Formats: sequence, C-alpha cells, structure tokens
Amino acid sequence: MDDIIISLAEHLNSENILWGIGGLCLLREYGIVEEVHDLDIIVAENDVKKTIEILDSIADRKSIPLKTEYRTKYFYVYSYRGVSIDVMSTFRIEHSDGIYEFLLDDQSIVLIRQKQGVIIPFTSLEDWLIAYKLMRGREEKVRMIENYFRSEGMYHRELLERALDQELPEEVKEYIRGILDQS
Repeated sequence: MDDIIISLAEHLNSENILWGIGGLCLLREYGIVEEVHDLDIIVAENDVKKTIEILDSIADRKSIPLKTEYRTKYFYVYSYRGVSIDVMSTFRIEHSDGIYEFLLDDQSIVLIRQKQGVIIPFTSLEDWLIAYKLMRGREEKVRMIENYFRSEGMYHRELLERALDQELPEEVKEYIRGILDQS
C-alpha cells in the first residue's frame, strides 16, 4: 500500500494540490488498525479538476455506488495498481438535523509523513471521529478512535471545537462536548 500512496502523492504534490489521507489509512498511520485494503483521500474543492485529470491519466475510474446519506459534491472511485481509491471533495454527510461538511483546509492537515522523500499529508483523527459518528455502521471505528484518545491523548481539540459551529445533531454536539471536557 505504501508504494501506491507514495506514487499517488508524487502526482498530486507535483500540482500543489491540497489533499489529505483519511479513513482506515489514517487509522493505520496511528497504529489503530493494521490491515488496509483501500484508500480514502479528501481534496480541496479548488483542486478537484486537476486531481481528476491526474487520476484519469494513471488509474481506472469506476462506477460510484449510491449512498443516500452522503451529499458529497465531488466523489470518484478509482482503481490504481489494484487498490480502490475514493476521492472526495466537499465531503458531506446528511443527518437528522441537516448536513455536516468535512472541512479541508490548512488546519485539517495535521500530520505530514515523509516516505522515500515524498511528502504524505494526513487529515485528523478528530475530524474522522465526527464523520464516523455520523455515518451508519461505523460504531467500531468510533470506538477505536475513542480508545486511541484515551490511551494516547487528543492532539487537535480546535478541530472538534470548530465542528460545533456546523450543522450537527444535538446528541453529536453533546458527544463532542463530552470528549472535550475529558481532555
């Protein structure tokens, strides 16, 4: 998987695209999970066109499964060297009280790794905790991140605090406040 990430990063970084890895690859980076079979990347809306041009030239675009809870503005699925890559921009999740948007900006990229001389940007566990909390069937991933925060601590309170300004169900806001109170 690392060689695929490095190759993808070389392509995206060469065009100065604002992007970050999330999902299970992010959890693997923190040692929360060991096995990863696909890659989730979030891309800044201004960089979607360049990203898609790059991926169309190096990977095979696949059909997109319809999931009604998502209101993501740009969503693409690719197969690259046998690995499925979900590319999202303006990643939105519909819930009972509106639509939550996973913000991607300079604040969102909280971990930078260098592998074989290539910069690899990662989004935050805090942002993914909220996303997983809103997604159906992701309770185990929520528990894994919670356990990580309990044992290792939380690094980016400010990201949870700014999420409180978004449309979120009151129970999720209470959940976030509870986590912030514990840290």
